[in-house]
Amino acid sequence: MPCQHARAQVRVRMTRTTVEVFQRGQRIASHVQCAFKGLQTTIAVHMPPAHREVAGWNAQTLTARAETIGPRCVVLVERLLCQRQHPYKAGTASKLNCRRGYFSTKLVD
Repeated sequence: MPCQHARAQVRVRMTRTTVEVFQRGQRIASHVQCAFKGLQTTIAVHMPPAHREVAGWNAQTLTARAETIGPRCVVLVERLLCQRQHPYKAGTASKLNCRRGYFSTKLVD
């Protein structure tokens, strides 16, 4: 569902193959249902711009960005990545984006 409709009251119609989302009677999204139970699928155009920017990041990308900040940041990122299976769950991307100001100072000093 497009991010601008987050938290909106919607109606969902599901079939074996399709998921449709309606708001005030108008269809705002329609997708093929994922074949794997419990797996989430997200279409990039439905993400907020900040999420789209980091959507393709992996452990190597996060570590490389941490290296541009400093050695303490690399240690932090590596620890976060070891704690979680997925970088986003570790909050690693958001921490790297906070490199300006207080957070960055504490990582570098």
